[in-house]
Amino acid sequence: MNPVLAVARKDFEDAVRSRGVLLVSVLFVGLFVFGAYFFADQVSQAATQAGNAPPAQGGGGGGTPDSDTFLRVLSSAVTLLVPVVALVASYSAIVGERTSGTLKLLLSLPHSRRDVVVGKLLGRGAVVCLPAVGGLLLSMLVFPLTDVALKPVTFLGFALLTGVLAITFVALSVGVSAAASTDRRAVVGTVGAYIGLLVFWNQAVDPLVSRLAETLDWGQATVLKASITLKLLNPLGAYNSLVASLVTDSTAAARAAVTGGIQLSRQSGFLQRLYAQQLSQEGIPFYLTDAAVVVYLLLWIVVPLVIGYGLFRSADL
Repeated sequence: MNPVLAVARKDFEDAVRSRGVLLVSVLFVGLFVFGAYFFADQVSQAATQAGNAPPAQGGGGGGTPDSDTFLRVLSSAVTLLVPVVALVASYSAIVGERTSGTLKLLLSLPHSRRDVVVGKLLGRGAVVCLPAVGGLLLSMLVFPLTDVALKPVTFLGFALLTGVLAITFVALSVGVSAAASTDRRAVVGTVGAYIGLLVFWNQAVDPLVSRLAETLDWGQATVLKASITLKLLNPLGAYNSLVASLVTDSTAAARAAVTGGIQLSRQSGFLQRLYAQQLSQEGIPFYLTDAAVVVYLLLWIVVPLVIGYGLFRSADL
């Protein structure tokens, strides 16, 4: 068997024996399936209270929310939950074996350090992706039984993006785990990275762009594009913008969504529409297309692994 696949298989089988995987599976399936049922129930109650007869089963006419509306709501929970699960499941993937001494035994077999890093990515990625994507696919089956119209292509695209998001944060965590020499450093690195991406990244972008605009004498359109691009370099921003591309008809609106998220207040919704209008008038540059945003997201799989492997390769075990 290929050494990478051998490491991945062993890592996956070891993880499956733990109660943590069962807990994660129940968490994802419960959240997504119950969320879909609750959403459909709320839509039915709202239609009844408004005095309108619900549309025919599977229909979506009369302005009734469809599964795309559910995905807009769910994306916020996914953005918070999936990265946390991925980081917790993967932070000790390599450093845990390093501190316990089993890593030397693993490397004594015909496995290189690169095989270990890539194999751990595949093994832990499967541990996180299978429950997350499986839970989403199960939740999709709820809608044909309700009055909420199902858009299967969009739903499958959302499940795929969620799987990529999970792999992204598994890669980040495995990269940190490979570079760290102790469990404590791995925990600090993964937690710090997540908080930085979730809380501080976007807060740092606008002051940075403002300073660059003053220095380089940028126009308003350039400032807007630079701000959006930097926010898209955050994997959470890239994911949210790609989800917006699935549930909206405008690429400009999807890119502008990163300025305030998919769930918007009235004021931020006005600003988002204004930014989208400006982007439409200027034209969407290649670095703000859907393909470019996919590349930004995929880079977060490659770069942390390359850096982590570079440090791990020269580390004294």
